[in-house]
Amino acid sequence: MLSVEILGGVGEYGRNCFYIENQRQAILLDCGIMKDTQKTPPNITSNHIEKLAAVFISHSHIDHVGGIAITTEHGLYGTDTNESYNCSAASTASSTSPNFLSRYGWKMDRGQ
Repeated sequence: MLSVEILGGVGEYGRNCFYIENQRQAILLDCGIMKDTQKTPPNITSNHIEKLAAVFISHSHIDHVGGIAITTEHGLYGTDTNESYNCSAASTASSTSPNFLSRYGWKMDRGQ
């Protein structure tokens, strides 16, 4: 059964993060931070991360991508599939550049 969990972003400005799970596999749609002084991250846990197959970024604003580094703290590593860069963060289908992503903590190397 398909389930959607809102980890942030609804009823607030920032922290956009939606966890979508089906048959014990999941994706994130965005992983942003709040645009406040604390830069509040989404409510993502290790339990969410262990089921993730990919992280999809809708667009490159901090309230949609600022929390991506949290995924690495929980052990998710992947590849930016649009630009052929290896990222120690998460798989993404965004069209953002490596320079942009590195501003938010993504360690990047040219793809192999």
